[in-house]
Amino acid sequence: MRYVDPHVALIRPVRPRTPGECEDCVAAGARWLHLRMCRTCGKVGCCDSSPMRHARTHELTAGRNLSRWMRPLGVRRRAGRSAGRLGWRDC
Repeated sequence: MRYVDPHVALIRPVRPRTPGECEDCVAAGARWLHLRMCRTCGKVGCCDSSPMRHARTHELTAGRNLSRWMRPLGVRRRAGRSAGRLGWRDC
């Protein structure tokens, strides 16, 4: 029998609350490397490669690990900023 993560039922069609930036890093004046979006509420946080790791903190406090990477498409990324058109892919 194939295992299905019970959290998959929580995935909703959400939009990023802060497209292109980590809302917690912006509030703290910090920089990020990559972004992830929660697929249940749309919160955008920085990934584990970033100093603050806000996406991981959100996953731990929310009790779910359902996120997608947010990456610029066709444009080089600069630390602390996402430049260009944004696209999503599953982590």
